[in-house]
Amino acid sequence: MNETARERHVLILAGGRGERFWPWSRPERPKQLLPLARGGRTLLGATLDRALRLVPRERILVLTGRELVAAVERECPGVAVVGEPVGRNTAPAIGAAAAWIAGRGGGAFAVLPSDHLIDDVDAFVADADRAFAAAETEPALL
Repeated sequence: MNETARERHVLILAGGRGERFWPWSRPERPKQLLPLARGGRTLLGATLDRALRLVPRERILVLTGRELVAAVERECPGVAVVGEPVGRNTAPAIGAAAAWIAGRGGGAFAVLPSDHLIDDVDAFVADADRAFAAAETEPALL
């Protein structure tokens, strides 16, 4: 993490209805909670690992469905987890996170879906660092 990491935040989107990988995934265990990443990690756990390469734990917010909060908290200990009362898709989730981040001093933030598989973490971190650097110099959506 570089010097400006203190102004950076990460939003992890961990909603979902458990329909994509049926019958493996179910409403109570959607795909982000399945052990599909390397080493038997869940996709959400692997996403958290990537986020922790970008920012400290206290600068991470995970948004999920109200019914998944306990499972997500077990997978993401020590990270802020907010359960949406009703899922309203990506844009409202990002808007809610922007308000949360603004209330903590603001700064650039990355939005990471919790169900992506990214094996080249070093390349991901390098790309994210470049994107953060660009966003910190001028208002931008990258």
